[in-house]
Amino acid sequence: MPHIRALFVDTPEVRGFLKAQKTEIRKIVADTIGYPPDEVAIFPESISVGDFELADNLLPLEFVINSGTRSLDKEDELAEQMKMAILAQCSGAANINFGLWLISHEKNAFVESKPS
Repeated sequence: MPHIRALFVDTPEVRGFLKAQKTEIRKIVADTIGYPPDEVAIFPESISVGDFELADNLLPLEFVINSGTRSLDKEDELAEQMKMAILAQCSGAANINFGLWLISHEKNAFVESKPS
């Protein structure tokens, strides 16, 4: 089953964004990798602000997306497509520094969005 691990710093802004947009994010991922939305799970993993201060090279919100049993041929393109869809369809996304890892069976891709 494809799934999304949403690692996030537990601040009101990031938690509120995930709470409000989790279903839309799940739909975006499902549509992009070709699964029905009800077959994609999202698992939140909060990181305390104190632990975030101890971390190095970690973004406030990171989506780690496992494509399930499918191997994808265009990881870089699909990861960018998901990022742009999240920015276009999820209110507040443009204000959050987030990354998106797309992991398939053959390779993976990473893209980042930084607030302007």
